[in-house]
Amino acid sequence: MTQEAYAAVDVETAAQQAGSICQIGAAVFDVNGQPVAGRRREMLVRPPGNLYGPKFSEYHGIKASDTKGAPPWETVAAEIAELAGGLPMVGHNAEYESEQFAAAPGTPAQLLDASLYCSMRLSRYTDPGAAKHSLEECARRYGLRRTGKKQALSDALLSGRLWAALVSKQGWTIPDSFSKMDALPADVGSWEWWQENAPPTDRQVDFLMDLIRESGAKVKVGGKRVRKRRDLHRLPRAEVSRLIDRLKARRW
Repeated sequence: MTQEAYAAVDVETAAQQAGSICQIGAAVFDVNGQPVAGRRREMLVRPPGNLYGPKFSEYHGIKASDTKGAPPWETVAAEIAELAGGLPMVGHNAEYESEQFAAAPGTPAQLLDASLYCSMRLSRYTDPGAAKHSLEECARRYGLRRTGKKQALSDALLSGRLWAALVSKQGWTIPDSFSKMDALPADVGSWEWWQENAPPTDRQVDFLMDLIRESGAKVKVGGKRVRKRRDLHRLPRAEVSRLIDRLKARRW
């Protein structure tokens, strides 16, 4: 018997205001990070007033004519909650899904109270030196390919598979990955945390190289003196910022 471990979820929205869900996709994964056969859903939702904001349809391809006869969120949400069955839930930028669930009228308690984990946060924690952490960039980094066109179920499947890849790189098991994430300090993997640990920008590197040349400072990375721009790209952004501040103070 397949041991189900988590559910991956993604929503598409019709407008800027939270709770305007027009589509949801969800898929259940097993302890090996594989989608469970027959345990996936993609459903259109009639958003409030069936109103769509500018460019939203352009982004995901869903239009008011597609959702005119679709069920309301409370009906769809009940089916998704039943599919997830109380499993931990994974989404890329999961704060967005959580915000939509909280704002949409009729969201059942099973979804409101679900443990929702973010594959973007895990990506930042696992690969802090990566320049980008969008779902597409993360998938490319791990050799993952999208199943179907870019809509809710395709994104859910991709984020679920990405979770398994990131967990494997950490050396965790999937069942243990959720308690491991719970044990991390709340800020680890946040956007602010990643900005501190991300690679420096080209502008920062150029400015710091100019300061090093002007001041004749001997800056070392890994025991070797910095001579070229690529030497600085091995440093986290926060450290480069501190070096800039130090050399600027010497300069002025």
